[in-house]
Amino acid sequence: SSSRGWYDRTQAQILNIECVNAGDRIAFSAKIKNDVDCSIYTWDNNSRCNNLIFYTNKNNVREYHRVGYITADTPDEDGWHHVHGIHVHNEKGENPDLSRIYFADANPAWDVYTADVKAYVLEQNCQALVLNPDMEEKDLYWTFTDRDRAKVKVITGAGGSGHALRVYDRDHSWRGLFQVLDSRCFVAGEEYEISAKFRLTDASWAGVTCDPNYQYNSNEGAQCPSVVIYGKKCANGDVYQQFWNAASDKTWNAEGWNDYETAFVVTEELAACGDVKLFIHQVNKNWNIEVDDVQISELVTLSPTLEPTDSPTEFVEEVSSSPTVAPTAMPTLSTTTACPPIGEYIELPAGPVMLERSSTLCIITKADVDNSGTQTEIAPVARSSNGGDWEKHAGEFAEALPYGKNF
Repeated sequence: SSSRGWYDRTQAQILNIECVNAGDRIAFSAKIKNDVDCSIYTWDNNSRCNNLIFYTNKNNVREYHRVGYITADTPDEDGWHHVHGIHVHNEKGENPDLSRIYFADANPAWDVYTADVKAYVLEQNCQALVLNPDMEEKDLYWTFTDRDRAKVKVITGAGGSGHALRVYDRDHSWRGLFQVLDSRCFVAGEEYEISAKFRLTDASWAGVTCDPNYQYNSNEGAQCPSVVIYGKKCANGDVYQQFWNAASDKTWNAEGWNDYETAFVVTEELAACGDVKLFIHQVNKNWNIEVDDVQISELVTLSPTLEPTDSPTEFVEEVSSSPTVAPTAMPTLSTTTACPPIGEYIELPAGPVMLERSSTLCIITKADVDNSGTQTEIAPVARSSNGGDWEKHAGEFAEALPYGKNF
């Protein structure tokens, strides 16, 4: 496409999506390049790369979804970049009068070349939720958390073969990777196990050591990589569940790949979310996150293969109807957040948070933040000390500070 004249004047393709239902995931992919080198990790109108746009028009209601990005700065040898993404189809887009995809956002003065454009519905597979888990197809289906706040590169995989992904030049612990999961698989009471391999490096690509016992989020803390299940469009607000490594051996090897494993039970709150993503982030902003072999697998209890034995011929005359030892409660699989060391603070994510009791005085506060980032009207919300339970703030002054304020 040349002599374009405007950002959205590029190649386009009309789609027939009569067979696509709300909740289905549509995968988009393509190869793209320009006659001028574009910048992947910027929103600047004059230098940014193309994105893939999905457009629908239903009863004169138009919807535009940016569904494909260049994630990794690892083009093919002939200069082609790979654009891809996953879109969860919604009710507004069902049976539209018109639907199409096109490439947009690049400088209107540039020529745009595209190839191998695909759009297809992903099959539902609740036994293995993560697509391209071993990065065999490089960065396909994976996306950065923020386009202009971190970068991604395809690197050699764990064991010295295959592929893995590295997230680097991160300006905050929040920056990392995510993948759109099939929210229909999250049924309350179902249990899943998560596995992955991680490595951490510094700006010189040298390995660094994290502390497996440092289990709270800090922008420049020592926490090791974790996995987050993040639900949005939920019945009662966002659901953010972070899972620390529960492997039997959590010893961190700075020079090699480290195994991660844990398990969780789907809660009623997560099951009520229409948009669920897997996030890999919340690591010291000065470190690079290297990821491989990520999977979320359904835990299935198999039926016994041996036939049951016959009933015993001997009878016990006296049987206690009550257990002699009180049964233990079901373990809680949600992550708890510990208070930071004295003199430090952490920012709590939106949504429900489980907090550990604190041995020293630990206070949760809210603050009004202006456009410059300055915190004012700091008000206490809750506190814990001497290992005691968390309790609400006390005092009329504290009560009056947040009154009528938007925090």
